[in-house]
Amino acid sequence: MSTPDTNQGLLVRLAKSMVNERAAYIGRERSKEAKQYRLSQDMLLQATKAIGKSGDVDLILSAEAGFLKNDARFYSNSPSMRSSLAAALTELGQAQKMLPLVKDPELYLAIDASHGNAKSRIGGVPRDAARQFFQSHNARLLNADKSRLTDTEKQILDARRHNIRVAALAYTAQQEQALGVGLVAQVRERVLSM
Repeated sequence: MSTPDTNQGLLVRLAKSMVNERAAYIGRERSKEAKQYRLSQDMLLQATKAIGKSGDVDLILSAEAGFLKNDARFYSNSPSMRSSLAAALTELGQAQKMLPLVKDPELYLAIDASHGNAKSRIGGVPRDAARQFFQSHNARLLNADKSRLTDTEKQILDARRHNIRVAALAYTAQQEQALGVGLVAQVRERVLSM
């Protein structure tokens, strides 16, 4: 059984351990290896941003698949992380299957018909597997940003979230084009402005 004195001693020990851990962290950050790591992170950040600037949904999803597979292979160190990465990869695979369908208006009309319920639609278009992935993966990346990471690692997560938003907007435009939703809105605006 612990006593108040024992508990206070444990808290003092914890505080000293935190100070020692911080000193070791600072020392580690000044090492040659840490500098090399930061350089590699900077290159990764620049590559991630360039992919987002392309606006290419296929490219963005392929890059995100690369990130997820890399994390699963080298960095998944807990059951919950492995489970989250597996779920993300499964959802991403389903999203990628939607890309050829949304490019074919006839095929995409069938998808549209299967999403008739108001809860399965956003902005007049289906909340299909791709849209579901964009939403859940953005949340997943936002949660990852809440952990202890370097500044550049957080910037990489921000760039990945940005890329997912870019892909989501581009995909939504493809949905609207496939279904003629944008055309209907343009005609409505013209009629109302007359």
